[in-house]
Amino acid sequence: MRRILLVLALTFPFAAHAQRRVFAIGDVVAIAPAAPSGAGVFFNSPYPLVLDNEGQIVTSMRNLSASTAAFDAQGRLLIAIGTRITLMEDSNFVLGDIFVGQPFRDNVLTMAPAPNGELFVLTSSSDLLEISADTSSVKRIVLPDMGFPVAHANIDLGPDGCTLYYLNHNGEIARYDVCTGAALPKFLSNVTFASFRVLGDGGVVASTERTLEFYDSAARPFKTLALSGSPANSIAFDADPAYVWANVPLYLAKIRISDGRPVVVQPIVFDSIVVRGERRPTTIDITGIARRRGARH
Repeated sequence: MRRILLVLALTFPFAAHAQRRVFAIGDVVAIAPAAPSGAGVFFNSPYPLVLDNEGQIVTSMRNLSASTAAFDAQGRLLIAIGTRITLMEDSNFVLGDIFVGQPFRDNVLTMAPAPNGELFVLTSSSDLLEISADTSSVKRIVLPDMGFPVAHANIDLGPDGCTLYYLNHNGEIARYDVCTGAALPKFLSNVTFASFRVLGDGGVVASTERTLEFYDSAARPFKTLALSGSPANSIAFDADPAYVWANVPLYLAKIRISDGRPVVVQPIVFDSIVVRGERRPTTIDITGIARRRGARH
């Protein structure tokens, strides 16, 4: 029988010399990937960086290793590495740690916080862990067609709080009802993506080789934005739903959805990004923006 350990650690601050940053609406937390050490043999651990809404780095969180991050409904930062999830009030104040799953086997790959305080965690075992709001219980879910090892670590919750979207082993967007425990029809079959983010109405924006593709809740395409370079490995909406952030291997860009123009380009390599106060646009929001802008010309 698999054992899952949850331990909520006591609150404690970091060292006084750390630069403190209260997370502001629109802040971007990006994970800097592991880099070779000075000796060129070992690798330094990945860590979070905090960027403002203009893409400028405002503080580094080098004292905390992290491979993935998420903001919960209260605006608190969750960062994870291995089987440890750390809850942050700001850039250097830890509220507590949660240890989940089996060491090594259940390393956290990505997280999706729910509005009710629950947390969904995809681990390297390929299982989904549903952690209760008070962290007292965990449910282990086997997602259909996920496969092992995990080929595409991307999950997101739909606006109903029950529909979990994920990339299956083929890179297709699949769905699962975490409230009823039932598999749902795929959002799109026989179409593969590198990453995705769910819109406010259940539609999706997803990354192909060189584009961001927008689909409504019925999986009908309605907008395409060009990307310069390789596919985006992480997508997040801005605090202003007129913009989307896309993280490609060589840069991070904030893109105006109406015309696809990058308004911020940060030429730094990141593994993933999350935005505090993210507001997900709906299909109507996006098509409405496009029509209004088009009417001016």
